[in-house]
Amino acid sequence: MTAVRPRTMSSLEDVQPIGRFGRFELITRLAFGGMAEIFLARETLPGSGGASSLRHLVVKRLLPQVAADQQFLGMFADEARLAQRLHHPSICEIFEFGDVEGAYYLAMEWVDGVSLKKLVRHTRGLGGIPIEMCGHILAETAGALHYAHTLHDDAGEALCIVHRDVSPQNIMVGFDGRVRLLDFGIAKARTHMNKTKSGVIKGKTAYMAPEQCLGQELDARTDVFAAGLCFYEGLTGRALYERPSEYETMRAIVNEQAPPSCREHRSDVPPAIDDIVRRAVAREPSRRFQSASSLRAAIETALAESGRPMNHDRVALYLEKSFYEDMRRGPVVDSVLSHPIAHDPRHLIKRASHLRSLSEEEIQALRQVRSADDPEVPSVGKLLDDQITTVKRQSARRSTAIVGALVVTVIALVGALFAVLLTR
Repeated sequence: MTAVRPRTMSSLEDVQPIGRFGRFELITRLAFGGMAEIFLARETLPGSGGASSLRHLVVKRLLPQVAADQQFLGMFADEARLAQRLHHPSICEIFEFGDVEGAYYLAMEWVDGVSLKKLVRHTRGLGGIPIEMCGHILAETAGALHYAHTLHDDAGEALCIVHRDVSPQNIMVGFDGRVRLLDFGIAKARTHMNKTKSGVIKGKTAYMAPEQCLGQELDARTDVFAAGLCFYEGLTGRALYERPSEYETMRAIVNEQAPPSCREHRSDVPPAIDDIVRRAVAREPSRRFQSASSLRAAIETALAESGRPMNHDRVALYLEKSFYEDMRRGPVVDSVLSHPIAHDPRHLIKRASHLRSLSEEEIQALRQVRSADDPEVPSVGKLLDDQITTVKRQSARRSTAIVGALVVTVIALVGALFAVLLTR
């Protein structure tokens, strides 16, 4: 049985874009970080006989200040070149790498679903992710990793790719029931033009292997370790090595010898599954599964022997029951922009008109488009003046309040001192 979706792609076709970026219509911003911002977008694809179709995708755009860093730009280009080589059902596909008037971007597949991290949080008070489902997700992830680990270039040379950032945040489970591994952005490959400096550590600390924490040589078994940590967290709802600080986290990863059993936190985990997790996260690489393929085979065998088979349709049905409202509502919108979308200030103007409270950085963005000759963006100058006036008033009110509080405090102290003197 196939899950019945409460929301379809067609519902997104009616959403008005917040701006444009080259040929892409930007529907909403999904995330914003220190290096890039990620948009849900759509583009029109030409078809045969003059017909056309819409494709929804994700556009990852470097922030201007980051793009100015040539070293980082080179790393971003490396990510694109490497990721475009990867074509696997369980790896998020990269469509293209390019720039729009100097703004560099990646256009990639949009995975409409939830991350393993979100799935862990959702099921934490419900007994955890079903064991067969968690096993299926990690088996699919291991299959994607094995494909990347064993990929060859056109001359038949092994690329020796290591993901280095396998984590619950980078494992997506689509509402179609399919698993995709995201973000080969810090992957290590023999062909990288921007070589990683010796001893430089990259990746999310809590999912690093001991050799990664120590800045040592990495191979496929490094990703096996991280996949094992994801398996442990998926089953128990706990990040095995996460500590209050990065230092404490690394110390735990490097120094703790025997990983605890999943069964200490979840008694229904079969011993065979527990053994797989403990072997995957062994401290010494030689004691782990020697390939992601062998990890996948072990998981699938254990699930089959325990009578817990799983497939895409069953995953889709589970997600429909668990995340119906998320599926109906659509993508979560991050609507607060730190700067206007390339040459299209409509969204920022709309915010200012409704909220009447922009940050000083956003006011600077408005100042840059003050003279925009666009009939759809009226009264930018007046709106900017209003915003500056609003910020000044807010600042004046804060200053008045602070001065008032200080005056009251001084009066109270003087009164108290006077009272003490009178008692003498």
